[in-house]
Amino acid sequence: MQQFKLWKLPALARDKVIRQMVLAEVIYLSLVSKSFKRFLMAYKLHATLFLWSLRAGTRNFMNVLIEFNDDRHDDVEFIFGQYCEYNPKNTKPIKESGFSFNRRGNTSFVMNFDGSPARLLGMMEMSKFLLDILFVEKYAVERNTVLFNFVDFEHFILRTTQKFHSFRFSTRATYLTMDQLKYLLETIQTENLHLSIEIRNPHCGDPAEIPLRVSDSLVLYNCNWFSTDNLLESKAKKIDVRFVTSVLPDDVTRIMKSWMEGTKLKEMTNMCLHPVSRKVMEQLDMLNGVSRYNHPEASDKHRQMKRVKDGKIAVFDITLLRELRITVS
Repeated sequence: MQQFKLWKLPALARDKVIRQMVLAEVIYLSLVSKSFKRFLMAYKLHATLFLWSLRAGTRNFMNVLIEFNDDRHDDVEFIFGQYCEYNPKNTKPIKESGFSFNRRGNTSFVMNFDGSPARLLGMMEMSKFLLDILFVEKYAVERNTVLFNFVDFEHFILRTTQKFHSFRFSTRATYLTMDQLKYLLETIQTENLHLSIEIRNPHCGDPAEIPLRVSDSLVLYNCNWFSTDNLLESKAKKIDVRFVTSVLPDDVTRIMKSWMEGTKLKEMTNMCLHPVSRKVMEQLDMLNGVSRYNHPEASDKHRQMKRVKDGKIAVFDITLLRELRITVS
Protein backbone atom coordinates (compact mmCIF):
# COMPACT_ATOMS: atom_id res chain seq x y z
CA MET A 1 0.00 0.00 0.00
CA GLN A 2 2.79 2.43 0.86
CA GLN A 3 4.55 1.66 -2.41
CA PHE A 4 1.25 2.12 -4.31
CA LYS A 5 0.76 5.58 -2.75
CA LEU A 6 4.35 6.48 -3.53
CA TRP A 7 3.86 5.60 -7.18
CA LYS A 8 0.85 7.95 -7.39
CA LEU A 9 3.16 10.93 -6.76
CA PRO A 10 4.77 12.91 -9.62
CA ALA A 11 8.33 11.84 -10.39
CA LEU A 12 10.10 14.77 -8.68
CA ALA A 13 7.95 14.50 -5.56
CA ARG A 14 8.53 10.74 -5.53
CA ASP A 15 12.29 11.31 -5.77
CA LYS A 16 12.16 13.71 -2.80
CA VAL A 17 10.29 11.18 -0.68
CA ILE A 18 12.69 8.37 -1.59
CA ARG A 19 15.73 10.43 -0.60
CA GLN A 20 14.24 10.91 2.87
CA MET A 21 13.93 7.15 3.34
CA VAL A 22 16.53 4.93 4.98
CA LEU A 23 18.97 4.22 2.16
CA ALA A 24 19.25 0.52 2.98
CA GLU A 25 15.48 0.29 2.57
CA VAL A 26 15.63 2.10 -0.77
CA ILE A 27 18.21 -0.34 -2.13
CA TYR A 28 16.25 -3.26 -0.69
CA LEU A 29 13.13 -2.16 -2.58
CA SER A 30 15.13 -1.91 -5.80
CA LEU A 31 16.09 -5.58 -5.40
CA VAL A 32 12.51 -6.82 -5.11
CA SER A 33 10.64 -4.33 -7.32
CA LYS A 34 11.31 -3.82 -11.04
CA SER A 35 9.43 -0.52 -11.08
CA PHE A 36 11.42 0.78 -8.11
CA LYS A 37 14.68 -0.18 -9.79
CA ARG A 38 13.66 1.52 -13.06
CA PHE A 39 12.86 4.71 -11.17
CA LEU A 40 16.25 4.70 -9.41
CA MET A 41 17.98 4.16 -12.74
CA ALA A 42 16.53 7.51 -13.82
CA TYR A 43 16.96 9.29 -10.47
CA LYS A 44 20.20 7.82 -9.18
CA LEU A 45 21.21 7.82 -5.53
CA HIS A 46 24.48 9.64 -4.80
CA ALA A 47 27.09 7.37 -3.20
CA THR A 48 30.25 8.83 -1.71
CA LEU A 49 32.27 5.60 -2.00
CA PHE A 50 31.82 2.19 -3.64
CA LEU A 51 34.24 -0.32 -2.10
CA TRP A 52 35.02 -3.80 -3.42
CA SER A 53 36.64 -5.94 -0.75
CA LEU A 54 38.04 -9.45 -1.26
CA ARG A 55 39.45 -10.64 2.04
CA ALA A 56 40.85 -13.91 3.34
CA GLY A 57 40.31 -14.81 6.97
CA THR A 58 38.31 -16.97 9.29
CA ARG A 59 35.06 -15.99 7.56
CA ASN A 60 36.70 -15.67 4.15
CA PHE A 61 34.23 -13.39 2.44
CA MET A 62 33.95 -10.80 -0.25
CA ASN A 63 31.81 -7.75 0.16
CA VAL A 64 30.68 -4.54 -1.45
CA LEU A 65 30.34 -1.56 0.87
CA ILE A 66 28.51 1.58 -0.21
CA GLU A 67 29.11 4.75 1.78
CA PHE A 68 26.74 7.69 1.62
CA ASN A 69 27.64 11.25 2.56
CA ASP A 70 25.00 12.10 5.12
CA ASP A 71 24.72 12.54 8.87
CA ARG A 72 22.95 9.20 9.30
CA HIS A 73 26.00 7.08 8.41
CA ASP A 74 23.56 4.86 6.54
CA ASP A 75 26.13 2.65 4.81
CA VAL A 76 24.97 -0.48 2.99
CA GLU A 77 26.91 -3.75 2.71
CA PHE A 78 26.57 -6.86 0.55
CA ILE A 79 28.42 -10.09 1.42
CA PHE A 80 29.13 -12.79 -1.17
CA GLY A 81 31.60 -15.18 0.46
CA GLN A 82 31.49 -18.42 2.39
CA TYR A 83 29.97 -16.82 5.45
CA CYS A 84 26.31 -16.61 4.46
CA GLU A 85 23.26 -16.40 6.65
CA TYR A 86 20.91 -18.83 4.87
CA ASN A 87 17.34 -18.98 6.09
CA PRO A 88 14.74 -20.05 3.50
CA LYS A 89 11.99 -18.13 5.30
CA ASN A 90 13.87 -14.83 5.09
CA THR A 91 15.51 -15.32 1.69
CA LYS A 92 14.09 -13.49 -1.31
CA PRO A 93 15.00 -13.63 -5.00
CA ILE A 94 16.66 -10.64 -6.62
CA LYS A 95 14.58 -9.56 -9.56
CA GLU A 96 16.04 -10.28 -13.01
CA SER A 97 19.00 -12.24 -11.62
CA GLY A 98 19.96 -15.78 -10.70
CA PHE A 99 20.57 -14.90 -7.07
CA SER A 100 18.71 -14.46 -3.82
CA PHE A 101 19.54 -12.56 -0.66
CA ASN A 102 18.96 -12.54 3.06
CA ARG A 103 18.86 -9.09 4.61
CA ARG A 104 19.85 -8.27 8.17
CA GLY A 105 19.63 -4.54 8.79
CA ASN A 106 22.00 -2.75 6.44
CA THR A 107 23.77 -5.99 5.46
CA SER A 108 22.56 -8.42 2.80
CA PHE A 109 23.99 -11.90 2.22
CA VAL A 110 23.85 -12.70 -1.49
CA MET A 111 23.68 -16.37 -2.47
CA ASN A 112 22.66 -18.79 -5.17
CA PHE A 113 19.14 -20.18 -5.08
CA ASP A 114 20.40 -23.31 -3.30
CA GLY A 115 21.90 -21.24 -0.48
CA SER A 116 25.53 -21.60 -1.56
CA PRO A 117 27.65 -18.41 -1.56
CA ALA A 118 27.37 -16.32 -4.71
CA ARG A 119 31.07 -15.41 -4.52
CA LEU A 120 32.77 -13.62 -7.43
CA LEU A 121 30.00 -14.17 -9.98
CA GLY A 122 27.45 -12.79 -7.54
CA MET A 123 29.73 -9.89 -6.66
CA MET A 124 30.03 -8.99 -10.33
CA GLU A 125 26.30 -9.28 -11.01
CA MET A 126 25.30 -7.32 -7.91
CA SER A 127 27.86 -4.60 -8.65
CA LYS A 128 26.34 -4.09 -12.10
CA PHE A 129 22.89 -3.97 -10.50
CA LEU A 130 23.93 -1.39 -7.90
CA LEU A 131 25.87 0.78 -10.34
CA ASP A 132 22.72 1.07 -12.44
CA ILE A 133 20.97 2.86 -9.58
CA LEU A 134 23.92 4.79 -8.09
CA PHE A 135 25.96 7.79 -9.04
CA VAL A 136 29.34 6.93 -7.51
CA GLU A 137 31.75 9.68 -6.53
CA LYS A 138 34.73 7.44 -5.70
CA TYR A 139 35.72 3.79 -6.06
CA ALA A 140 38.00 1.74 -3.85
CA VAL A 141 39.47 -1.78 -3.83
CA GLU A 142 40.78 -3.92 -0.97
CA ARG A 143 42.16 -7.35 -1.75
CA ASN A 144 44.31 -9.74 0.27
CA THR A 145 43.32 -13.12 -1.10
CA VAL A 146 44.51 -15.26 -4.02
CA LEU A 147 41.32 -17.28 -4.34
CA PHE A 148 40.43 -15.50 -7.56
CA ASN A 149 42.80 -15.20 -10.47
CA PHE A 150 44.08 -11.97 -11.91
CA VAL A 151 42.16 -12.37 -15.17
CA ASP A 152 38.78 -12.39 -13.40
CA PHE A 153 39.79 -9.38 -11.35
CA GLU A 154 41.12 -7.48 -14.36
CA HIS A 155 38.13 -8.16 -16.59
CA PHE A 156 35.59 -7.14 -13.98
CA ILE A 157 36.78 -4.25 -11.83
CA LEU A 158 39.21 -2.65 -14.26
CA ARG A 159 36.55 -2.62 -16.95
CA THR A 160 34.15 -0.94 -14.55
CA THR A 161 36.57 1.85 -13.62
CA GLN A 162 40.27 2.62 -13.73
CA LYS A 163 40.14 5.58 -11.33
CA PHE A 164 40.14 4.88 -7.61
CA HIS A 165 40.19 6.74 -4.32
CA SER A 166 42.24 3.91 -2.84
CA PHE A 167 43.62 0.64 -4.14
CA ARG A 168 44.93 -1.93 -1.64
CA PHE A 169 46.37 -5.21 -2.87
CA SER A 170 48.11 -7.44 -0.33
CA THR A 171 49.39 -10.97 -0.83
CA ARG A 172 52.74 -12.71 -0.38
CA ALA A 173 51.78 -15.32 -2.98
CA THR A 174 53.76 -14.93 -6.17
CA TYR A 175 50.96 -15.66 -8.60
CA LEU A 176 51.29 -12.33 -10.42
CA THR A 177 53.85 -12.05 -13.16
CA MET A 178 55.87 -8.89 -13.58
CA ASP A 179 54.01 -8.15 -16.81
CA GLN A 180 50.65 -8.42 -15.03
CA LEU A 181 51.78 -6.17 -12.20
CA LYS A 182 53.16 -3.62 -14.64
CA TYR A 183 49.91 -3.65 -16.61
CA LEU A 184 47.90 -3.15 -13.42
CA LEU A 185 50.01 -0.20 -12.28
CA GLU A 186 50.01 1.39 -15.73
CA THR A 187 46.23 1.06 -15.94
CA ILE A 188 44.94 2.34 -12.62
CA GLN A 189 44.89 5.92 -11.41
CA THR A 190 44.45 6.29 -7.67
CA GLU A 191 44.84 8.77 -4.84
CA ASN A 192 46.14 6.10 -2.48
CA LEU A 193 48.00 2.93 -3.42
CA HIS A 194 48.92 0.24 -0.89
CA LEU A 195 50.59 -2.91 -2.24
CA SER A 196 52.20 -5.80 -0.42
CA ILE A 197 53.39 -7.96 -3.30
CA GLU A 198 56.57 -9.93 -3.78
CA ILE A 199 57.23 -11.07 -7.34
CA ARG A 200 59.30 -14.14 -8.20
CA ASN A 201 62.18 -13.22 -10.54
CA PRO A 202 60.96 -9.63 -10.99
CA HIS A 203 63.85 -8.47 -13.16
CA CYS A 204 64.78 -11.32 -15.46
CA GLY A 205 66.03 -8.73 -17.93
CA ASP A 206 66.38 -4.98 -17.54
CA PRO A 207 64.45 -3.38 -14.64
CA ALA A 208 60.94 -2.46 -15.72
CA GLU A 209 59.89 1.17 -15.95
CA ILE A 210 56.68 1.43 -13.92
CA PRO A 211 54.82 4.73 -14.12
CA LEU A 212 52.65 5.16 -11.03
CA ARG A 213 49.65 7.44 -11.27
CA VAL A 214 49.34 8.00 -7.51
CA SER A 215 48.65 11.50 -6.21
CA ASP A 216 48.48 11.23 -2.41
CA SER A 217 49.83 8.14 -0.66
CA LEU A 218 52.13 5.39 -1.98
CA VAL A 219 52.75 2.41 0.33
CA LEU A 220 54.70 -0.65 -0.88
CA TYR A 221 55.52 -3.58 1.43
CA ASN A 222 57.57 -6.75 0.75
CA CYS A 223 58.83 -4.97 -2.33
CA ASN A 224 61.40 -6.58 -4.60
CA TRP A 225 60.32 -5.08 -7.93
CA PHE A 226 60.42 -1.30 -7.40
CA SER A 227 63.65 0.39 -8.50
CA THR A 228 65.21 3.68 -7.44
CA ASP A 229 64.40 5.08 -10.88
CA ASN A 230 60.72 4.25 -10.34
CA LEU A 231 60.80 5.82 -6.89
CA LEU A 232 62.29 9.05 -8.20
CA GLU A 233 59.47 9.36 -10.75
CA SER A 234 56.77 9.13 -8.08
CA LYS A 235 54.34 12.07 -7.82
CA ALA A 236 52.88 10.98 -4.46
CA LYS A 237 52.95 13.25 -1.42
CA LYS A 238 53.45 10.46 1.12
CA ILE A 239 55.77 7.57 0.29
CA ASP A 240 56.45 4.46 2.39
CA VAL A 241 58.45 1.67 0.74
CA ARG A 242 59.59 -1.47 2.57
CA PHE A 243 62.06 -3.34 0.39
CA VAL A 244 62.97 -7.01 0.75
CA THR A 245 66.70 -6.18 0.66
CA SER A 246 68.63 -3.18 1.96
CA VAL A 247 68.63 0.01 -0.07
CA LEU A 248 72.10 0.59 -1.48
CA PRO A 249 73.98 3.58 -0.01
CA ASP A 250 74.53 5.05 -3.47
CA ASP A 251 70.79 4.85 -4.17
CA VAL A 252 70.01 6.67 -0.91
CA THR A 253 72.51 9.38 -1.82
CA ARG A 254 71.00 9.71 -5.27
CA ILE A 255 67.50 10.10 -3.82
CA MET A 256 68.62 12.85 -1.43
CA LYS A 257 70.60 14.72 -4.09
CA SER A 258 67.70 14.59 -6.54
CA TRP A 259 65.37 16.12 -3.97
CA MET A 260 67.83 18.88 -3.05
CA GLU A 261 68.37 19.74 -6.71
CA GLY A 262 64.61 20.02 -7.16
CA THR A 263 64.54 17.66 -10.14
CA LYS A 264 62.65 14.74 -8.55
CA LEU A 265 60.11 14.05 -5.80
CA LYS A 266 58.80 17.61 -6.02
CA GLU A 267 55.41 16.77 -4.47
CA MET A 268 56.80 14.61 -1.66
CA THR A 269 56.04 15.75 1.90
CA ASN A 270 56.88 12.56 3.83
CA MET A 271 58.98 9.53 2.96
CA CYS A 272 60.00 6.35 4.74
CA LEU A 273 62.41 3.83 3.20
CA HIS A 274 63.37 0.52 4.82
CA PRO A 275 65.80 -1.11 5.34
CA VAL A 276 68.58 1.48 5.26
CA SER A 277 71.88 1.04 7.09
CA ARG A 278 72.63 3.73 9.68
CA LYS A 279 76.15 3.89 8.26
CA VAL A 280 74.67 5.65 5.21
CA MET A 281 74.41 8.80 7.34
CA GLU A 282 78.19 9.20 7.15
CA GLN A 283 77.92 9.35 3.37
CA LEU A 284 75.01 11.79 3.49
CA ASP A 285 76.90 14.10 5.85
CA MET A 286 79.37 14.73 3.04
CA LEU A 287 76.72 16.18 0.70
CA ASN A 288 76.52 19.92 0.15
CA GLY A 289 73.29 21.22 1.64
CA VAL A 290 73.12 18.67 4.47
CA SER A 291 73.65 19.90 8.05
CA ARG A 292 72.70 19.03 11.62
CA TYR A 293 69.15 19.79 12.58
CA ASN A 294 69.30 22.08 15.58
CA HIS A 295 66.02 21.74 17.40
CA PRO A 296 65.40 21.28 21.15
CA GLU A 297 63.43 18.08 20.60
CA ALA A 298 65.72 16.61 17.92
CA SER A 299 68.47 14.10 18.61
CA ASP A 300 72.00 14.45 17.30
CA LYS A 301 71.09 11.90 14.63
CA HIS A 302 68.71 14.28 12.85
CA ARG A 303 69.85 16.14 9.75
CA GLN A 304 68.31 18.74 7.49
CA MET A 305 68.72 19.45 3.80
CA LYS A 306 67.70 22.42 1.69
CA ARG A 307 66.12 22.38 -1.75
CA VAL A 308 67.92 24.73 -4.12
CA LYS A 309 64.98 25.93 -6.20
CA ASP A 310 62.60 27.09 -3.46
CA GLY A 311 64.56 26.90 -0.20
CA LYS A 312 62.30 24.24 1.35
CA ILE A 313 63.79 22.33 4.27
CA ALA A 314 63.51 18.59 4.81
CA VAL A 315 64.45 16.92 8.11
CA PHE A 316 65.63 13.31 8.05
CA ASP A 317 67.15 10.61 10.19
CA ILE A 318 67.78 6.85 10.15
CA THR A 319 66.12 5.10 13.08
CA LEU A 320 67.28 2.08 15.07
CA LEU A 321 64.78 0.09 13.01
CA ARG A 322 66.75 1.06 9.88
CA GLU A 323 64.06 3.39 8.59
CA LEU A 324 65.09 6.47 6.65
CA ARG A 325 62.44 9.05 7.51
CA ILE A 326 62.16 12.35 5.64
CA THR A 327 59.74 15.17 6.47
CA VAL A 328 59.45 18.30 4.34
CA SER A 329 58.51 21.38 6.34
